[in-house]
Amino acid sequence: MALCSTRKRCRCSCRWFTDNERFRDLWADEDDVLSASEAAIANDVVAIEELPDLDLAVVTIPAGEQSRRGHRFAGESFDGCIPWR
Repeated sequence: MALCSTRKRCRCSCRWFTDNERFRDLWADEDDVLSASEAAIANDVVAIEELPDLDLAVVTIPAGEQSRRGHRFAGESFDGCIPWR
Protein backbone atom coordinates (compact mmCIF):
# COMPACT_ATOMS: atom_id res chain seq x y z
CA MET A 1 0.00 0.00 0.00
CA ALA A 2 2.78 2.44 0.87
CA LEU A 3 4.51 1.73 -2.46
CA CYS A 4 1.36 2.58 -4.37
CA SER A 5 0.89 5.90 -2.61
CA THR A 6 4.57 6.70 -3.13
CA ARG A 7 4.18 6.10 -6.89
CA LYS A 8 1.09 8.28 -7.00
CA ARG A 9 2.93 11.06 -5.18
CA CYS A 10 5.82 10.74 -7.61
CA ARG A 11 3.51 11.02 -10.64
CA CYS A 12 1.80 14.06 -9.13
CA SER A 13 5.14 15.68 -8.31
CA CYS A 14 6.48 15.01 -11.79
CA ARG A 15 3.44 16.68 -13.38
CA TRP A 16 3.77 19.60 -10.98
CA PHE A 17 7.44 20.13 -11.92
CA THR A 18 7.08 19.56 -15.66
CA ASP A 19 3.76 21.31 -16.35
CA ASN A 20 4.61 24.72 -15.01
CA GLU A 21 2.33 26.52 -17.48
CA ARG A 22 -0.54 25.67 -15.11
CA PHE A 23 1.03 28.12 -12.67
CA ARG A 24 1.95 30.79 -15.21
CA ASP A 25 -0.05 33.45 -13.38
CA LEU A 26 2.27 32.98 -10.39
CA TRP A 27 5.55 33.55 -12.26
CA ALA A 28 4.90 35.22 -15.62
CA ASP A 29 5.28 38.85 -14.51
CA GLU A 30 8.61 38.24 -12.81
CA ASP A 31 9.80 36.13 -15.75
CA ASP A 32 9.06 39.07 -18.07
CA VAL A 33 11.16 41.32 -15.83
CA LEU A 34 13.98 38.77 -15.90
CA SER A 35 13.80 38.61 -19.71
CA ALA A 36 13.94 42.42 -19.93
CA SER A 37 16.96 42.48 -17.59
CA GLU A 38 18.74 39.82 -19.65
CA ALA A 39 17.97 41.75 -22.86
CA ALA A 40 19.37 44.97 -21.34
CA ILE A 41 22.60 43.14 -20.56
CA ALA A 42 22.76 41.38 -23.94
CA ASN A 43 22.20 44.69 -25.77
CA ASP A 44 24.89 46.48 -23.71
CA VAL A 45 22.34 48.83 -22.14
CA VAL A 46 23.50 47.49 -18.79
CA ALA A 47 27.25 46.84 -18.62
CA ILE A 48 28.99 44.27 -16.44
CA GLU A 49 32.72 44.70 -16.00
CA GLU A 50 34.30 41.70 -14.33
CA LEU A 51 37.42 42.28 -12.25
CA PRO A 52 38.56 38.74 -11.42
CA ASP A 53 41.69 39.85 -9.56
CA LEU A 54 39.41 41.57 -7.07
CA ASP A 55 36.65 38.94 -7.29
CA LEU A 56 34.34 41.80 -8.21
CA ALA A 57 31.89 42.72 -10.92
CA VAL A 58 30.93 46.35 -11.54
CA VAL A 59 27.43 46.75 -12.95
CA THR A 60 26.66 50.05 -14.69
CA ILE A 61 23.00 50.91 -15.25
CA PRO A 62 22.26 54.13 -17.16
CA ALA A 63 20.38 56.78 -15.18
CA GLY A 64 17.43 56.70 -17.56
CA GLU A 65 17.06 52.92 -17.56
CA GLN A 66 13.69 51.61 -16.36
CA SER A 67 13.75 50.41 -12.77
CA ARG A 68 12.78 46.77 -12.32
CA ARG A 69 11.65 45.16 -9.12
CA GLY A 70 12.09 41.52 -8.19
CA HIS A 71 13.41 39.10 -5.66
CA ARG A 72 15.93 36.34 -5.71
CA PHE A 73 14.68 32.95 -4.51
CA ALA A 74 11.73 34.52 -2.66
CA GLY A 75 14.10 36.35 -0.36
CA GLU A 76 15.08 39.98 -0.18
CA SER A 77 13.40 42.29 -2.70
CA PHE A 78 15.42 44.80 -4.69
CA ASP A 79 15.14 47.37 -7.45
CA GLY A 80 17.24 47.27 -10.61
CA CYS A 81 18.29 44.37 -12.80
CA ILE A 82 17.64 40.89 -11.45
CA PRO A 83 20.92 39.36 -10.23
CA TRP A 84 21.20 35.86 -11.61
CA ARG A 85 24.68 34.84 -10.56
